Amino acid sequence: MIFSPKTEEAMTRFAKEAIKNSLDKSELSYFERLELKAKQLQEKTKKSFGTNREEETAELTSYMRDYMEQLINEEGLSETDAFAKAKAVFQIDSSNHSEAEKKQERLAYYENLDPATEEAIGLSYGSRMFLGTVIGAVLGIFGQIFYDGAIFGVVLWIMLGLGLLFGLGLGMASHAKISKSRIER
Repeated sequence: MIFSPKTEEAMTRFAKEAIKNSLDKSELSYFERLELKAKQLQEKTKKSFGTNREEETAELTSYMRDYMEQLINEEGLSETDAFAKAKAVFQIDSSNHSEAEKKQERLAYYENLDPATEEAIGLSYGSRMFLGTVIGAVLGIFGQIFYDGAIFGVVLWIMLGLGLLFGLGLGMASHAKISKSRIER
């Protein structure tokens, strides 16, 4: 199967980075170790002295291409969705991830969210916050009446705040569940 040049380039970039990230520090070249310490110095020297890992990159790209073809033909995924899934499958964990790379991964996750998932996440937060507020208000009113016989007071506001936090916690748990089910697909 022939993929678009954009997808081919993205697969090759990903494969190069994944191969480099899979290596221990002792396996990295001198210039790759410098990259961990100083990104600017690495960019200047990599062009003329960088390690060539074309064979490993081509191999990983080949595996990704085969997997993507299978996803497209058997599961009917689009090329973009197949690439995102292949990228997740072939991701090589490494402790060498910088904060910029982690930020890029988070941005990629949110860029690939479909509208239905976004709506489900928003509705889960909204419903959980509403539920937490109602529970907090009811407990706050009863607590306030028990405390000093009034309906409004400090206990009500404390319980309302705790109810909002409870709702936010439930919303986060729901968000995690939705995200996990999306990743497992």
